[in-house]
Amino acid sequence: HIVPAFYDRDADGIPTQWLASMKQAIATLSPTWNSHRMVREYTDAWYAPSQPRAEALSARHGRRAKKLAERLARLRRDWDAVAVARVEAERRDDTITVRAALELGPIKAGDVEVQVWVHPDVGEASAVPVAMKLKRSADSATRYTLAFPNAHECDITVAVRAVANTEDLIDPFDGGVITWSEGIHLPWTPPADVKTKSDPRPRSTPKQSSEVS
Repeated sequence: HIVPAFYDRDADGIPTQWLASMKQAIATLSPTWNSHRMVREYTDAWYAPSQPRAEALSARHGRRAKKLAERLARLRRDWDAVAVARVEAERRDDTITVRAALELGPIKAGDVEVQVWVHPDVGEASAVPVAMKLKRSADSATRYTLAFPNAHECDITVAVRAVANTEDLIDPFDGGVITWSEGIHLPWTPPADVKTKSDPRPRSTPKQSSEVS
């Protein structure tokens, strides 16, 4: 209705309804959506926290920054060897368990962080992916596992991703490397106290998996 209101003019050619809406929007939004709030938020969230990091990276003629650049160069050079070979996911009672096997090639396990991303069919995706724990194995694959609370009362899709792991990156995406698995759909089974006779489903769902051949 905003656009029609702009063209609905009175005898003097003034869009009175549109002006009323704009005045209300300014009065309502200005306390939050203004440049003062923006500068304060940027300063508190980004500029001030970045100062110690900048000092640490530039100390001793930028020694730490040079090491970071060399490490990222190696990761980018060898990242094509990183692959999510297999993912298994299981939803049982109040816990979701995800297991993943990755091929890392020449990259060391310590240079990679493997994370689980959860996307519910209802609501928003996880704000922050959760890092998986490394589980040593004798074969060529590097294995990871994670068990976490089943917080979503709806069907969900889980996926595994590998990103650069270094404390000197503010965000893992700054490394410029990432590898995703296929998503795995896990249906939701209502708790026993809300079951009906027409809903005989068990409290757990079969283990689902995706594998790259």
